[in-house]
Amino acid sequence: MYIGIILSATLINSVVFTLIASFYADRLGRRKVLIVYSALMSISGLVFFVTSNYMALIVSAFIGTINVTGTETGAFLSIEQAMLPQTIDDPKKRNTVYALYNMAGTFVMSAGVLLSGLPRVFAQQYDWNQIESIKPLFVLYSTIGLGALGIYFLISSRVELYWLT
Repeated sequence: MYIGIILSATLINSVVFTLIASFYADRLGRRKVLIVYSALMSISGLVFFVTSNYMALIVSAFIGTINVTGTETGAFLSIEQAMLPQTIDDPKKRNTVYALYNMAGTFVMSAGVLLSGLPRVFAQQYDWNQIESIKPLFVLYSTIGLGALGIYFLISSRVELYWLT
C-alpha cells in the first residue's frame, strides 16, 4: 500500500507538471521551466537517497518528475517536442530531428533498463539489503537531473516562443 501511494504521487506529478508545461511554459519560458523541473528531479533523487521518511518520500515523488512507466511521457517531453521545430532552419529536416530525438530517448530508456539490474549486483557484491542496493540509482538519477539542468542552461533562446514574434 505504501509503495502504491508513492507511485500514485509520481503519476499525479506527471499530470500536474504536464498541465503546467502546457499552459505556462511559453509564458514563463520553456528553458526556465525545464531548468526548474531538472532541479526538482535532482532534489527528488537526493531525497530518495538520504531518507526513508515516508512523508518526505511522498512529497519528493510528487515534486520530482520521477516517472514510473519506464517511458518518457511527462512534462519534459511536451516542452522538448514543442521546442524542436525552432532548432532547425530547414523545415524539410524536422522529421529527421524528431527521429533523432526519439532515437536518443529510446537508447537512454534502454540504458535505464540495463541499469535496473544493478541493485541485484550491489546486493550480491556488497551484501546489501534491498533498500541499500537501490539507493545508488537515486544518486545516478539526481546526477542525471543535474546534467539535464546544465544542458537546458546552454540551449539557445531560439527555442522560446517569443523569439518567433
